[in-house]
Amino acid sequence: MVEGFLNWFSEFGASNTAVLIMFANAVGESVILPVPCDLVLIALATMRPENSLWYGGLTTIGSVLGAMGGYLIGKSGGRRILLKLFSAGKIARLDGYFDRYGVWAIFVAGFTPIPYKVFTIASGAARFNFTKFVLISILSRGLRFMAIGVLFFIFGVQIREWLDNNLSIVSWLALVLIVIIFLGYLAISASKQKREKANLKENSL
Repeated sequence: MVEGFLNWFSEFGASNTAVLIMFANAVGESVILPVPCDLVLIALATMRPENSLWYGGLTTIGSVLGAMGGYLIGKSGGRRILLKLFSAGKIARLDGYFDRYGVWAIFVAGFTPIPYKVFTIASGAARFNFTKFVLISILSRGLRFMAIGVLFFIFGVQIREWLDNNLSIVSWLALVLIVIIFLGYLAISASKQKREKANLKENSL
């Protein structure tokens, strides 16, 4: 399906219609569409590398707008489904997990190959702070898509082969790095809490 879409997309060349399709796909991919934004962005940037920064920015904007739509879908329909399937206690725990770790989860999903659409809808269902959600989406999606735009702008079409061979590897390595940073954050937080409890105990004596 993805290959068929890309073949169809390539027929439009670097026309305004192709740019609109790229933007529409970026919106839909954050909610339901299966075609990764990266592939469409790379296809268009290959034809017009001098416009790649513009394409990267449009893809980012479209993806964030779609993410906002996914959030609202999750907040309305997703929340009702949760209330029917799970107890209030379990839902409260889910909300708590998103309050504590939602920033990390959304950033990882937005920057790596993990399906972003799952987290846009889940964020709404868990009623994660909307402003934070939008800001994290802008940061993570912007880093991912603008990085592609910058590479094409600097290196031109020569970078296409390298991206085709290494984009997934680089994305998964980025995921591993983020997980390591996250685990370090948890360890530092746990150590800090332990020291605070120890200090409180000493002060109470």
